[in-house]
Amino acid sequence: MHHSVGGWPKEYDHQEANEVNKYMRKLTKEPTLCFGQATRELVSGATRCIEQNNEIDLFEEYFQGEDPEFMSEPITTKTVMIFKDPNAIKRSVTKIAWHPEASELRVGTAYAQLRFQQTTSNMPKTSYIWNLNNPNSPEVGLEPTSPLCTMAFS
Repeated sequence: MHHSVGGWPKEYDHQEANEVNKYMRKLTKEPTLCFGQATRELVSGATRCIEQNNEIDLFEEYFQGEDPEFMSEPITTKTVMIFKDPNAIKRSVTKIAWHPEASELRVGTAYAQLRFQQTTSNMPKTSYIWNLNNPNSPEVGLEPTSPLCTMAFS
């Protein structure tokens, strides 16, 4: 292709009016042939890529019976404590703040409705400080003028 003035095939000189007219007649005479051929080529390329992606099953176990050489400890989780919002209207926790000293077993939780204009007028604004030794009820209730989105211990 010669791209100095549009996209002309190499065998056509774009400065010769006769060759330009010949090429334009060829394009207008067989518009569907060029489009159809280009579409077939694109579809075959896309099909090849899709089939390639479908050849690998990400969830298949390819090396059955092989033990891993380096295995860390198995991952486990255990629920230690549950802190529930004591209000009747349940809210999401927006921030959890741990006490900076390791000896103080306290955590602060800020509660708020973060969806724009979704806070109701009777939504409680209270946030809490919890003592990890007594997770059944909050140690201190914080009563701000508006719901807290974040908090930090000082």
